[in-house]
Amino acid sequence: MNVKNHLGIIVAGSLGLVVLGVAAFLLFTFHGKYAQVEGDLNRQMDRFNALVRRNPYPSSSNVELAQKNYEELREYASRLRVALQQGQIEPEQMERADFPPLAERTLRGLWEDAEQSKVTFPSGFAFGFQRYIAGELPEPANIPRLVVQLKTVDTLCRLLFKAKVSSLTDIVREEFDKSGAAAEGEDDTRSRRRRDRSAPEESKREALAGGGEDSDLYSVERITLSFTCRENAVWDLLNEMVKSSLFVVVTSLEFHSPLPKVDQISFAQFQENKIRAAAGQKLAPSQQEKIRQIREDKVYAPPSREERVVAGREEINVILKCEVYRFRTDGLEAETT
Repeated sequence: MNVKNHLGIIVAGSLGLVVLGVAAFLLFTFHGKYAQVEGDLNRQMDRFNALVRRNPYPSSSNVELAQKNYEELREYASRLRVALQQGQIEPEQMERADFPPLAERTLRGLWEDAEQSKVTFPSGFAFGFQRYIAGELPEPANIPRLVVQLKTVDTLCRLLFKAKVSSLTDIVREEFDKSGAAAEGEDDTRSRRRRDRSAPEESKREALAGGGEDSDLYSVERITLSFTCRENAVWDLLNEMVKSSLFVVVTSLEFHSPLPKVDQISFAQFQENKIRAAAGQKLAPSQQEKIRQIREDKVYAPPSREERVVAGREEINVILKCEVYRFRTDGLEAETT
């Protein structure tokens, strides 16, 4: 074959092969990109369809409505916060030397009101502020919360007096300030010795008071009240707490009767006394056998109606644990921004 005669055909065929190779390469490349773009498009369409099927559909009008609802909710929360803050006890800062006199004046007022209300309490009772009545100075950082605790205890005690309880046996607050500074010199040494001797009792009081809780929106003071009263006074106290300006939540309420339990032995004694009273001067053999069986605990009489009906007649020992909430003035902004 004469190459010269077919040179044009050979060049054209070579160029055609090159063009076909380039076209095949471009086709393969663009096919991969097309598959990727198609996959992205399908995913976006699936997301679009999911959004369209949502209720409500996130159109501009719905977004504006959601924004309006959000603003109304914030406004409602702001009004609620202001309402909850009404009448609450606010912290106060003062000099270290000013707090013990404030505590003494407050407790003296409680002692006088307790006497007028005929409410008894233990000798030397200081309502949970014994150290400061003795002259110990608090740390400056603890003073605002101590003022809140002091005024909270004052308010709760006056509610107790108004409910006509018989006696106030103990008040336990959260003693977050146990590391506070004591008076210098010998007073400091005596205070440390007193704290060392009362360590077991303080542990028990910590368990009663519970731990503190804090957040951007509120703070909590946990206080335990121990008192004696008739049952109706407890319900009067709960009603007074509801009507109080404080935001009080009762977390635990325990009743304990000071009367001894009417157990099986007392029933047996009651039955024996009944048999002896019926026998007069001399017991019959059958009566002696019954007494013997009673003493062996084989039979015994049920309690009388008088023994069974005791609720409401006797004074009861009450342990009431409560949480007093104080709502912060700047907490809402910190929570919602």
